[in-house]
Amino acid sequence: MFVSTRFFGLFSRLAAIASLLFLGACSVPPPKPPVRELPPPATALLSLAPNSYGQNTAVNLPGDVGSGMAQAAFAGMAGPTASHESELDLVAAVVGKTFAEAGELPARTLLTWLYWKCGAGSSPGPVNVLVAPATAEGYFKQHLQAMAAIVPAAKAPMTYGVARIQVGENVVQAVALGIRNARFTPIAKSQTPGSTVPVRVTLERPFSDLNLYVDQGGPEVLKVPMTKEADGSYAANAPIPSTPGRYFLEVVGMRTPAEGSSDRGWLSSLVWLPVYAGAAEPTEPDEFIRHPPKNHPDAAAWPTQIIAAYNEARTRLGRTPLQPEQAATAIAQERSQQLASVSQLPPADFNLPQRMADAGLPPRNMHGYVDQFEYVSEYITLHLLQPAARYALYNPDMTTIALGLSARTAAPLGMWSSAEYVFEIIRVDPPRERERLLGLLDAARGAAVAPGSTFTRDAGLTKAAQETADAVCKGGALPTDAKAVFAKAGALDPSLRDRLGVPWTGYDFGSGDAAAIVEKTKKFTHAGAGVCQGNVDGLKNGVMVLLLFAGPLDQP
Repeated sequence: MFVSTRFFGLFSRLAAIASLLFLGACSVPPPKPPVRELPPPATALLSLAPNSYGQNTAVNLPGDVGSGMAQAAFAGMAGPTASHESELDLVAAVVGKTFAEAGELPARTLLTWLYWKCGAGSSPGPVNVLVAPATAEGYFKQHLQAMAAIVPAAKAPMTYGVARIQVGENVVQAVALGIRNARFTPIAKSQTPGSTVPVRVTLERPFSDLNLYVDQGGPEVLKVPMTKEADGSYAANAPIPSTPGRYFLEVVGMRTPAEGSSDRGWLSSLVWLPVYAGAAEPTEPDEFIRHPPKNHPDAAAWPTQIIAAYNEARTRLGRTPLQPEQAATAIAQERSQQLASVSQLPPADFNLPQRMADAGLPPRNMHGYVDQFEYVSEYITLHLLQPAARYALYNPDMTTIALGLSARTAAPLGMWSSAEYVFEIIRVDPPRERERLLGLLDAARGAAVAPGSTFTRDAGLTKAAQETADAVCKGGALPTDAKAVFAKAGALDPSLRDRLGVPWTGYDFGSGDAAAIVEKTKKFTHAGAGVCQGNVDGLKNGVMVLLLFAGPLDQP
C-alpha cells in the first residue's frame, strides 16, 4: 500500500517561535495574521538567492553582526546529526527581517516558496526569530538552544541556517531548520524548454523504490523509476516540456515498517522543487499565497469543496469522479483529529490499509497526505502543484477519496489538520487480475533471471488454478492436495513433470510478493494463475491467489 506525507509541512508541527525583546520593557504585542507578502527590506535580500538548488554556497548577508559565530554555536548545541545549509542562512535572514518589519512570521505557504526561492535543498521546518539589543546575548543563546533541542527530537536528518543582522538599533537573530532525507547534485533553476534534467540523489536514511515525478504541465505527470548507481546514489532524467513555464520535480521514496515488504510501505517526498523552462523565476510569491480567497464560513462545507475541485479536473479528463466512502472518511477524520491535538506528528500508521480492508474497503495503490493549512484554496492549489499528488488524484484507476479536517487544538493554533487518502478499492475481476498477476511475475522473472525472460502462459494451469481458487472463495478450505489441483489442468505437456503450487491470501498482491515467489520458482518455465475475492482465510473481502508452475525436471 502506498501512503505519503505532504513533506513540506512535516515539521510545521513544531511551532515557529518569534519574539521581540526590549530590555526594561517586557510587553508582548498581540498576535497578528501570518505575513503573506514580504516587506521591501526582506525582498531586497532575495537578490542574493543562488541560481541553482542545493549549491550550499556561503552567502554574505548585509548588516551581518555575528552570523558565523551564531552558526558555530548552534552546530555545537545541535550535534553532528544537523548539517549547515548555507541557503537556510538566507532564509533565516529574510524571515528575521520580515518579523522585524511586519511584527509576524511568514505564512506556511510563503515559507515553502521562500525555501525554493533561496535554493534550499531541504524541506521547510520550524523557524525562530528574536529581536533584541546587541547586549542580550543570553537571550540569543536561549533561542539557539530551544531550536537545537528540536534536532534530536525530530529523529530525521536536519539542516539549519542561522543569521544575525542589524535592524535599526536592534539585532535580529533568526534560525531556519529544514529536513533533508536526500542530498542531490545541484539543479539549475533555469532550464531550456524540451531539455532533460539529470536528477541524482544520495539518501540520508533508508528508502526504497525511488521514483521521479515530472510535471508536464496541466494535469500530466510522468513517473520515472530511478536507478540505483554503483556508489549507492539514485539517478533518473527529467524530461522538461517544450512549452515555456514553471514545472515541478519530485523524488519519492518508500519507507517500510520494520517487518513488511515495500508494497506495505509509506511513501515520502524526498525532493520537491520548481524549475523554470524558458521563463523567468518570479520575484514574488504566487497570487494564491499572497491573496488567498476567504474560506467558506461553514467548515463542514470544506471537504465537499476540496473533493469537488479534484473531481472537476477528473471530469475534464474524462475520468470517473472520486467517490467518498463513509467508513473511509471516518478513518481519515479520526486521523485528522489525532493530528490536530498534538504538536508533534505521530508515527506513520502502517496499519491503515488493514483498517480500510476491515471496513470492507480493501485498498490498492493508496496515496495519502497529512497536512496543516489555513485556507482551503491554498490547500487545493499547493496540493495539485505536487507532482506525486497530482499523479494519484488524476489516476484513472483511482475510485475512492477519504478526507478528514479538524481545527487544531495544539500549536500552531488557528490552523486545520488534514488527512486525505486516495485509492482504488480492490474489486477483483478474475480475467483482468490474472493478467496483472502474471505480468508482475514476468517483471520479477526478468529482474531475477534475465531481461525479457518470462513465464509461458499455460491455459491448463490457469484453468486448474482458477477452479481451485473459486472453491475457496465459496467457503472451501485452502488447497493442500497438489495432485488433485494439477489433475484439473488436464493433459499438460509430458515434459513439464516438475510442478509446484503457491497459494497466497491477502488483499493486494504486489511486486514484492511476486519477487519473493519468483525467487523460489524461477527454474520453472510455465505458469498459470487463479484469483477470486470473498471472505478468505479470515479476511473480509480478501483475495485468494493460486499460482501453478511447471517445467522439465532437468531444468537448472
